[in-house]
Amino acid sequence: MTCPDPANINHGSYSGSDFSEGGTVTYTCDDQYFLDGPSSITCLNGRWTQSPPVCRGMSLGWVFVATVTRWRGLQEMPDVINNSS
Repeated sequence: MTCPDPANINHGSYSGSDFSEGGTVTYTCDDQYFLDGPSSITCLNGRWTQSPPVCRGMSLGWVFVATVTRWRGLQEMPDVINNSS
């Protein structure tokens, strides 16, 4: 059993050409965009296991959230902070 061609996504693309049972395609986004959703989907029973992801544009809000999240993560790893250059 095969799956239909996977959906194309705006500002991104997929790689992989095995649309048969168990086949997987992997999505990536263009520069300045990030993936929101699964990076890979798999063909199962003639259907893709998940909906394709969306590529979202970077904005100052997202950069701020990513920076704060990273900083908070580093707070929980004092060895990384103390040994950083």
